[in-house]
Amino acid sequence: MLLLQLTLFGNLNLEMKPPAPTPEGFAEISRIIEAVGDNSGDWKNRALDVVRQIAAERATLTADDVWDAMGSDVPQNDNRAMGAVFRVASKQGLICRLERTVKSKRKQSHFRDIRVWESLVFRGEF
Repeated sequence: MLLLQLTLFGNLNLEMKPPAPTPEGFAEISRIIEAVGDNSGDWKNRALDVVRQIAAERATLTADDVWDAMGSDVPQNDNRAMGAVFRVASKQGLICRLERTVKSKRKQSHFRDIRVWESLVFRGEF
């Protein structure tokens, strides 16, 4: 966020950064993602299979790619469960988090920025 402050000598740019997350905050986020993922059972297994398949076919992927591939045949009421799926896929060595985001195409995600992940199992050309 960039703020302009008017002064007697013209505009002064003040860059405001959000506070850095605390270790306790990261731990709480991890706990919530795992709890949501633990309650999603068959859906989580199916989503992980889809991540595996997409990672084998593409150099990068997002949660939107997985939601698109899954279609509406597997209901899931809590969209946060996808975070648990990506966390498991990362721990299994299928994907790696990139420091890049794109706008979600999904209305349910409010078109917010979502993480881009790199496939660690893709063997095709980039």
